[in-house]
Amino acid sequence: MNEMTLHNSSIPVFVFMTRYILLFTLISLIIPHCLTLIPIPKKYSLTDDYCTVNEPFVIHEYYPACITMKEAIRKFIKRIHEEEFPKPKSIPDVSCEFRIISIRINGGCNESEGVLWPSNSTDESYSVEFEGNTLLITSTEVWGILHGLETVFQHIYTDEYGGKIIQKFTLDDSPRFSHRGIMLDTAKHFLTIGEMQKFIDAMAMVKMNVLHWHITDTESFPYVSSTYPELSDKGAYHPKAYVYQRNEIVDLLEYSRLRGIRIIPEFDTPAHTQSWGNGYPDVLTPCHTEDEEGNQILGPVNPTNLTFIHNLYHEILSVFSANNHIHLGGDDVDFTCWQSNPDITNFMQEKQFDTDYPQLENYYMEQLVEIVESSSLKSGSAMVPIVWQDVYQDGFRLARDMIIQVYKSDEWKKSVDAITRAGFKVLISSCWNFSDVSLGDDWRAFYECDPLDFEGSPGQQALVIGGEGVIPGDHVDDSNLMLVSWPQAAAIAEQLWSQERTSTDDFGDRLSELRCRMRKRNWDVQPVNGPGFCSV
Repeated sequence: MNEMTLHNSSIPVFVFMTRYILLFTLISLIIPHCLTLIPIPKKYSLTDDYCTVNEPFVIHEYYPACITMKEAIRKFIKRIHEEEFPKPKSIPDVSCEFRIISIRINGGCNESEGVLWPSNSTDESYSVEFEGNTLLITSTEVWGILHGLETVFQHIYTDEYGGKIIQKFTLDDSPRFSHRGIMLDTAKHFLTIGEMQKFIDAMAMVKMNVLHWHITDTESFPYVSSTYPELSDKGAYHPKAYVYQRNEIVDLLEYSRLRGIRIIPEFDTPAHTQSWGNGYPDVLTPCHTEDEEGNQILGPVNPTNLTFIHNLYHEILSVFSANNHIHLGGDDVDFTCWQSNPDITNFMQEKQFDTDYPQLENYYMEQLVEIVESSSLKSGSAMVPIVWQDVYQDGFRLARDMIIQVYKSDEWKKSVDAITRAGFKVLISSCWNFSDVSLGDDWRAFYECDPLDFEGSPGQQALVIGGEGVIPGDHVDDSNLMLVSWPQAAAIAEQLWSQERTSTDDFGDRLSELRCRMRKRNWDVQPVNGPGFCSV
C-alpha cells in the first residue's frame, strides 16, 4: 500500500490516517449515521421503518406493586397524548401500528412495603426492541425502564397530518459512570420548586441521575429548620416567600425519585456561613480584623457549636434519609478570621497545632464527619461524605470513604492524578462550570472534556465515579435557569453516559434536535449552533 502524503510532502501520515479511519469505522459500526439520540447508546440499530402511535396503549407488565413503574407509564401515556413532537427531516413511509408496550424487570419490583430509591450502586442498564408491533423494554431494575421510556420519546415525531409516528429501533445500553449530575445553587438567587422540577425533567431526558443541591451559602439560608427556625427566619432573603419548607423538600425528593434522580444536599461549612449568623450569631467566629467580610466562618473550637452542628445535621439527614451521600462543602476557607481570634489561637497552642491553620480545619472536618456518621447510622443508612477538593488539598485524609469533588480549572488533571493515587474516589467538575459558558457554541468545550483524560493507571481511573456540571447562582434565577443550562448540559450527560462519543459537529446536530424537543415542551432553552429553526 502506498504511503499517503500531504501537500506533496514526503512526511508519511499512513499511521495517523489508519488510526483515524479505524476509530471512526468502529464508531460507525455502533452508531447509525442518522442518529439523533442523546446520549449515544452502547449498542444501537435504527431502521427506516415507522409506525403510527395509536392510543389507547396496551401495557403488558407483571408488577402490580411497582409504584415507580406504574407512575412512569402513566407519565409516558400522558406525555404522548399532550406533547408536541418535531417533524422528521423527510416524510417517511409508515408500515405498522404501535400501541403495545411490554415491560420486563428481570430483578423484579415490589414496593408494597416501601418505595425504591435510586442509589450510586443502581443498575441502570436497559434494552429496547420491537417484536413485530410490540415495543419491549427490559431492565434489571426499574430505573432502566425509566431510561428506556425516555429513549422512546426521542424516536417519536409528528407526521405531515399532525399524527404521531415512531421510528423503529433496537438498542442495548448502560452508563459509563454511576454519578452523572449537576449542581444547582439556591442561595445566591432563590429557585422555585416548580423551576427545579422543570430542570429535573430536563436531566431525566438525557439520563442524568444526580441533582447536587447547594442549598445555603454566605448570601442566604433558605432551608426551614424545625430545630433552629431562625436560620431561615433571619437568614433567608424572605422568611416566607424565599424558603423551602420540609414538605416541599419531601415532594421534590419524590418528584426526582420517580425520574431516577437522587438529590444530594450541600450545607457548606465552615466557610460561606455568614447567613447562619444572622439568626445565630454565636456560631460564627468573632473576628478581630478590620475586614468585617471575614466574619463569615464557623467557630471550630466552641463545644456549643459542635452541638449545634450535630442537631442540625441530625435533622438534615432525617429529611434526606433515603440518600446515601451528603455534600459537606469545605471550599474557600479563609484563615484570616481564625488567626485574629485569641480563643482559637489559644486552642491551637493547646492542641500543639502551632500556626498550622489547615490542621485546625482538618480538626473541624473530623468532628463534622463523625457527626454525620453517627447521625446517619442512627437513621439506619450510612452516609458517604462528599467534599470540595480544598479539603483534600488542606490535608484532610481521615475519612477514607469520602469522595473528592475536583472543581478548580487549573491543572485539574494533576489534582485528579494525585487524589486517585492516594486512593480516594473523585467527581470531576473542573471543565463543566457554567460561569464559563455564554450564548452560542461554548458547549463544545464541555463535550471535549473527558473525565479520564489524565495520566493514571486503570486502578486510578476506576476511582473516577463520574462528574457534575456546576451552575453558580450569582446570575441565575427562575427567569434564566433553563436558558443558561440547556441544552448544552446534554454535552456533559453524553460524556458521563456514553462509552463512545462522536465529533463535536455530529453532536451539535443532535443537540439542535434535542433543543427543538425541549422547545416543544415549552422550555426556554437557547439555540446552540447559530441560525436555524425548529419545525412547527
